[in-house]
Amino acid sequence: MLEPDRVVGSLALHTRNPGPLDPGEALTMQRLRGADAYHLYEESENEHRHTIKVCIVDPSTAREPSDIETARHELEHGLGYVPPFQWQLVQTPFEIAHPLWAYRRNFDLDYHVRHTTVVTPGEAREFAEVVSEIASTGLERDRPLWQLWIVEGLAGGHVAYVAKLHHSLADGQSSAQILLDSFTSSPDAPPSHSEHPFESDEPIPSPGRLFLDGLRDNFRIWRGVPKLMLRLSRVGIQALGRRLRRKPPPVRLFKATDTRFNRKLTPHRWFATVELPIADLKRVKNLLGGSLNDVYTSVCGGAIRRYLEARGELPAGSMVAAIPVSRRKPEEARVYGNRVSSWVVSLATDCADPLERYHTVRESIAAARAIQENGDPDLIPDIMDAWWLHKFFMAMSQGLMSRITRRCAMHAIVSNVRGPREPRYLNGAKLVGLQSMGPLIEGVGLNFTGWSYVDTLHVGITACREHVPDIWALADGVETELEELLEAADNAAAATSRR
Repeated sequence: MLEPDRVVGSLALHTRNPGPLDPGEALTMQRLRGADAYHLYEESENEHRHTIKVCIVDPSTAREPSDIETARHELEHGLGYVPPFQWQLVQTPFEIAHPLWAYRRNFDLDYHVRHTTVVTPGEAREFAEVVSEIASTGLERDRPLWQLWIVEGLAGGHVAYVAKLHHSLADGQSSAQILLDSFTSSPDAPPSHSEHPFESDEPIPSPGRLFLDGLRDNFRIWRGVPKLMLRLSRVGIQALGRRLRRKPPPVRLFKATDTRFNRKLTPHRWFATVELPIADLKRVKNLLGGSLNDVYTSVCGGAIRRYLEARGELPAGSMVAAIPVSRRKPEEARVYGNRVSSWVVSLATDCADPLERYHTVRESIAAARAIQENGDPDLIPDIMDAWWLHKFFMAMSQGLMSRITRRCAMHAIVSNVRGPREPRYLNGAKLVGLQSMGPLIEGVGLNFTGWSYVDTLHVGITACREHVPDIWALADGVETELEELLEAADNAAAATSRR
């Protein structure tokens, strides 16, 4: 993870303007952690490793009218102060170590900032088509790994800013923070910018320097492997102890058969959205206990069950989801890179009753939380620094089991990012909607990503167009499942009060 004062190997992070490089001086470039480089290594033509964040504003509330050229000028001025927008990948010779980030002060704004228009009438489905097309192509590695699309023509005269950010730059929470930093908490507040760290492009060291520094960093990682293996054995012993004490075990993988969501990925993304009132989510939580995330995950599981059952494709066992969980402390909100672990939980798709499904999901999430709190949440990110060790570990655990059982480990990704509770503004224009589109990974071709804003949870659903051509049925199912769960919770509470 990238930290302001940290030294990774012999690579010190940026603290000053670069001058001529002394041959004996440590490089000022940033080495990617394994958890960040992972998204570069796993990326392919079909498996895009970027996230999409969408901010929709109402220009009619702005302090003064603005056109596309004005917006581009403001972006050109403001984006230069957001560090990840200036990071350029630098590969090490023979890929001896993870790549590095170098600052680029000058870049092609026409490539990074683009403009398009939604077809009439510009409602949710027409706009989702535009977002799907933006998400269906990867980012070029010889440039900073981001694009920002200005999309006009939305219903109500709204304008959308669609940011495509590579996952190696930032995880879901920090990607959201990057975008929201452009907004203010009141319509009259001016945007604030920190000092730009460089006046020109950062000089790139010679291949020899890069190679030697990569060797040093690899030596540091090799020295830490015995401690990693010790930590890994402790986690295994803890898991065995939980089973012996009959505490809630982790979800067992490879139990449910594959579904259409587990087919080989295609490059074509398909996006749909649905808005859920946070008041309804809270009401279910208050009536049944648990958390908003329990309610959200249960509703997503119900929507998947409803969708597959209607098509005669519902597997007999419960489907399983990965829930990305932020490990960021409040003071790390603007520390970029990936600080995420994952819970593996049951979606209880084998439960027809919404209350039974909710309680099963809640218990599964509680067990996953307890395992993380009592375990070693930094273990997997640290193993990923030693990439060859991580690849071996994954091949032996998930890869081998997939071949033996002929079943997938997981079926979906279900994530939830907390957004602002108060309205935000861009040059006086009110932010009226937030949407997020999470990535798909090979073998797990369905993603639900929620992003809350004020009193609404905006849920973005992503799949491959060829596998889920009727993706809006999933979106409708999310809304219907929340209504049914809320009704069931109300009925259960009324029945309890009559006793």
